[in-house]
Amino acid sequence: MYDPIGGFKRMIDQFMVYLDTAYRIENPTMAAARHALLSAPGELALDPIFEAVPRYVQWSHGIEELAADSEGLLKDFSKAQRRAFAELVLCGLFDSVADDSELGKKGSYKPYLHQMDMLRRGVADGLPGIVTSGTGSGKTESFLLPLLAQISREATSWPSPLQPIDDDWLDPRGRFKYHRRNEHPDRPKAMRAIVLYPLNALVEDQMVRLRKAVDSPEARAVMDQYFAGNRIFFGRYTGRSPVTGYLEHPRLADTPYWDKRSKRATGELRKELRRYREIQAKIAADATLPDDLRYLFPSTDGGELISRWDMQATPPDILVTNQSILNAMLVREIDAPIIDQTRDWILQEPSARFYLILDELHLVRGSAGAEMASLLRILIERLGLSHPDHAHKLRVLSSSASLPMEGADSAFSVQYLKSMFGNAGTAGSRDLDRAWRDSVVTGTVPRQHLCPRFEVVN
Repeated sequence: MYDPIGGFKRMIDQFMVYLDTAYRIENPTMAAARHALLSAPGELALDPIFEAVPRYVQWSHGIEELAADSEGLLKDFSKAQRRAFAELVLCGLFDSVADDSELGKKGSYKPYLHQMDMLRRGVADGLPGIVTSGTGSGKTESFLLPLLAQISREATSWPSPLQPIDDDWLDPRGRFKYHRRNEHPDRPKAMRAIVLYPLNALVEDQMVRLRKAVDSPEARAVMDQYFAGNRIFFGRYTGRSPVTGYLEHPRLADTPYWDKRSKRATGELRKELRRYREIQAKIAADATLPDDLRYLFPSTDGGELISRWDMQATPPDILVTNQSILNAMLVREIDAPIIDQTRDWILQEPSARFYLILDELHLVRGSAGAEMASLLRILIERLGLSHPDHAHKLRVLSSSASLPMEGADSAFSVQYLKSMFGNAGTAGSRDLDRAWRDSVVTGTVPRQHLCPRFEVVN
């Protein structure tokens, strides 16, 4: 960040716009009073604290060069698959600028070396990747790059949808309709990845990143061109996801009680979806609002699955959740289809690959860490990925702000990774100590960094 003070002010301004959009007050006097109150020092945010952080070593090439590099990191990809991936990444995950190259655009900056190392590991079997580096080093991109590469590789062969996605979630009688009902039946509906976070606040931040990366107008255009109009579907599966309960109860369906309950739940969902539509319409209609504001809210006409009913019936390609919900998913009957459909896809499709991604690994310790390790083993077993014939289909990626690999602490870090993941994602390696030691990808800092960047810590 080259303008930390201006960046801090822009964050405050963007949050104020968010409040005015999501929680609009029609009375101008009251709206102005709220704005004045929140603008007072110390009300909305404390004074910023600036921390100087080093610039990490960058890769020698740009993301756009992956499209033509048939002998590089994506050598096993076809030209169409490499190009689809490169163009998709430059639609939101990485900023881009127009140029006169074959792609018509290039990255605004070169990726970090550790991001490309994670890409190399993440598109291969038996090479788990744990990226550990400081604040602002692009750890999220480090695990999203290989995930989007693998999905792009698969998506270029998906059959075209029977009809384009629409924004019609209810039929004329007010009954719920699945968002993915118009997809081709041969387009597998299963999780390609589960992204786990220790805190709900981190889940919300990830959703903003995903909306920008795979559901922006530019990303949709890339998918229309290379994925035959298919979308990469993603969803937030937390306590905030509407609505609870079955759409059609396996034992109570067609009873007066269930009809009444179903109508009430559908009404709640209709209200939620209408709210998101109205917010997106207001943002689109007001040219003075920041472009990125749209990604703070779901869009009801794209790749995001908003309702639990959708995700239970048609699992998203990328499911973002937390530890407590994963625990519930593994025991609740209502969530069984998410696991079962994903397991069927993994066992029946030779080219299937499933990504287990844990972000903020350093926060998962103690009793919570022991619980997470147990849940991961159960999940892997339920998905059939513990079977020797399919274990190679599991790819483990993670990020951590602190995982020392030098000196006496190295042995403790390796033991922690072994305790958390066991042999998951190592393709049956006989030397787990070496496998997990080699899995750690550390951001490299030049010995001399004359122009440090600044990050806002607040």
